[in-house]
Amino acid sequence: MYANDFKERCSYLRISRRRLLCLCLCPSMLYLDYAAQLTKRSSTPKAAERLNKILARPGNLRCADCAATNPTWASVNLGVFLCTACSGVHRSLGVHISFVQSVDRDTNWQKRWVDTLDEQGSNEDANAKYEHTVAKEWYKPVAEEPREYRAAYIKAKYVDKMFLKGKDDIRCPPAPGVPMSERKDKGSSQKETSIGLIEFVGTVMVHVKSGTDLVARDIGGKSDPYVRLKLGKQMVKTTTQKKTLNPRWTRPLMLCWTGTADNFLKIECWDEDRLSKDDSMGLCHVNLEGLPEGKVQSIVVPLSEKCEKPLKWQELLTTKTQKETKSRKKAGGSFFGNKKASGVLNVDLKFMKL
Repeated sequence: MYANDFKERCSYLRISRRRLLCLCLCPSMLYLDYAAQLTKRSSTPKAAERLNKILARPGNLRCADCAATNPTWASVNLGVFLCTACSGVHRSLGVHISFVQSVDRDTNWQKRWVDTLDEQGSNEDANAKYEHTVAKEWYKPVAEEPREYRAAYIKAKYVDKMFLKGKDDIRCPPAPGVPMSERKDKGSSQKETSIGLIEFVGTVMVHVKSGTDLVARDIGGKSDPYVRLKLGKQMVKTTTQKKTLNPRWTRPLMLCWTGTADNFLKIECWDEDRLSKDDSMGLCHVNLEGLPEGKVQSIVVPLSEKCEKPLKWQELLTTKTQKETKSRKKAGGSFFGNKKASGVLNVDLKFMKL
């Protein structure tokens, strides 16, 4: 074992010295030397043969994220084959989310990458996981789909993981997109009049930062809180914080928004229980109408057992809420009239147009 390590170190030192010499003599030679090293790690004939057999499977005849045929790219860590347009979106996500390789052009395919694609089975098998339950607001992008919606769909699928299977979710694959030639506005995403779907105007980043004085639901006077966000038929949730009434979260969540007042944000706080159903810790509905683009709005969301009507986000701004809370406490009331409050959540909102 030591002998092998010693040989590898010597080989590495020889390569490093050679590159340093090339850089001193002629910078262009450094690239040629690096290319020569890559050719030594080129795909073996067996790996290339296996890769072509996997790509030829019936479930891989179309791109995993749109309806394009004959995909020639692959995300080696997600185990899916992609078309050129979708592969560009995957690259923008970062290699920690999706590491993209060309099936035809890249020659440095590693055995473990091929193993990942082989274990995944096909794009259809992968979509059974990543597109298990897709809300009606989303549709499957077509081959010539504009980049704005294509990017939003792929981000929701792999980054926010909005379509993964929940506890009681039934398999609900995405509806197929209407071809661009049949759309009224060919330069934009699919309209509501096509197959009863909803047109989004942008996305809303919701960062639930912390909770304060939440209600205790466990025997020990604590709770295991998490927050569930709903916007239309979309639903995302935060991680669960164990045994605390003042939780903190670091990861923001993303939802698509129609821009209308009736499509309000539902914020629900729950106590996670392993042996029984999760207990409600309060809820609040927030009207997002008038939310400015590109600006972070910090609000304080009061939780209650019932919510009679949505509250305007302007009423919940941090500065206004602090003043109103003091006056309402003196009067013995809350944001919900006589309803008993169950703590508050500190939330950041940011709207971005598509």
